[in-house]
Amino acid sequence: KNQPASEPMADFQLKRRLATTKQPEEAISSPIIRPLEALKKLDLYPKTKEEAQQKTSFGTVVTVICVFFLLYLTISELHDYMNPTTEDIVTVDVHRNFKDLVQVSLDITFHHITCDSLFLDAVDDNQIKLQGVEHHIVKTRLDESGKPITGGQQRELGVNLMIPFLGPDYCGSCYGASDSLTICCNTCAELKTLFLQTGRSPKLADSSEQCLRENQLNQRKSYDKGCNVKGTLGVPKVKGNFHVAAGASVDQSHGESHEHHMHTLSIFELLSFNCSHEIHTLSFGPKFPGMVNPLEGRLFRESGVSHVKYFINAVPTRYIYSSGKELHTNQYSVSELAQVMEKGKIRGNMPLPGVFFEYQWSSMFVQKKEVYPSFVSFVTRVCAIEGGLYVVFGIVYYGFNRLVMLIKPPSDTG
Repeated sequence: KNQPASEPMADFQLKRRLATTKQPEEAISSPIIRPLEALKKLDLYPKTKEEAQQKTSFGTVVTVICVFFLLYLTISELHDYMNPTTEDIVTVDVHRNFKDLVQVSLDITFHHITCDSLFLDAVDDNQIKLQGVEHHIVKTRLDESGKPITGGQQRELGVNLMIPFLGPDYCGSCYGASDSLTICCNTCAELKTLFLQTGRSPKLADSSEQCLRENQLNQRKSYDKGCNVKGTLGVPKVKGNFHVAAGASVDQSHGESHEHHMHTLSIFELLSFNCSHEIHTLSFGPKFPGMVNPLEGRLFRESGVSHVKYFINAVPTRYIYSSGKELHTNQYSVSELAQVMEKGKIRGNMPLPGVFFEYQWSSMFVQKKEVYPSFVSFVTRVCAIEGGLYVVFGIVYYGFNRLVMLIKPPSDTG
């Protein structure tokens, strides 16, 4: 009879033991859970229940457009991050050495001057011919359509004669004028000079292989219409000019200390000289990334007798790559003056027809240094773009919804 009364007592004691065992767990977990619950109040991104969210077709269109702009601007920022910018510093050039030679690269096409009438020369500011100028000039004869025919190397500045291209192993015969087997006579001028030194008449060389070959190259053909001049000139860092002008250049001296650079030409050469030209390349040193030479691509066309002068101001420049490698070159600015004279109104005091490149050197020095943007700035700009796009398109979406609600208010179903 006492058995049924003992079962409720046993259940009570079991529940009491379970309660005493759970109490320490609650005592341990509650100090951790309470701060986490408090931190939820600082959440800047509160969540809305999914059933309270409303998705529309216009919202999808805005999202697609926003993602497109986001990808485009992010790729643009990545491109800017991967490519360096340049920092420019301008100072006074205190280390100029006037004996340094600057390599001038040129590639000019003259449409109406044949190669046998083209004289390329270089003089200083006093109109004295520059002596010992390092040069490698190639003239190519052009037909009426501008296609190249044959070409040769200009022997020296101020001379219109060309010498043919010869192989590196070629060694022309001296025809017994030298007993040495190591001396070669590759050009007509070299052979005539050796004949003169050994007491022979230079005219004997006119029938030689060298002279006949050069005479054939320099002889004007009926299909010769133009000439292309391409190569390099080594000029000192002093004021001067190089030019292509009408007539042959001569140096007339008046005593030991006075000399003039002149051109001799006939009236026929004067009237037929048309210096229409196109400048493909003109640089004062090697190029660095992004460098622009303002005369490249310049086209000048005139039917009359013209005097064209380009005033070039060259600025010494040092370009420093991100790797630390340095490149020394020269940038330049240019202004030009063109005088066109009608054939019936040519005067005796007219300037010499031709194309003149007058250059001078600036007293300033420019240093350009490649600089890559930092990763922190890249991340900052990308975050600003993403946040700005999100806000702007959110305003557009909100404004459109408000406008729709003003035009078509929601119906009251209650």
